[in-house]
Amino acid sequence: MKHTVLDENEDVQLKKQALHQSLRDAIASDKSVRDVVDLVYKHYECKPGAYEAARVMLALQKAFDLGFFDVKPVAEAKCVGSSGHSDEEIDRILRPVLRDAMKRREQSGKGAS
Repeated sequence: MKHTVLDENEDVQLKKQALHQSLRDAIASDKSVRDVVDLVYKHYECKPGAYEAARVMLALQKAFDLGFFDVKPVAEAKCVGSSGHSDEEIDRILRPVLRDAMKRREQSGKGAS
């Protein structure tokens, strides 16, 4: 069977969907923001850095249906290699935003998936 670009695109989309679900599952399981960030790093096989912080922000935006400014604090967190927010601070700032986003998803009929 011949492998096509469409097959690759579908595979990439399925992997992104799986990542987004694992991020939502982590927050639902009361994991820390650092744990969520680590899932993104593992998925993309990367380490903390400015470019990777952007990947984390985009993954959070897509997984939780959030805007740029909702997830921007993670770019200033130590868990992405910045000298800003500590793990405790970023958890206090971002986890409530992520939990609220999950509730909105559930209420809108998108559920936890």
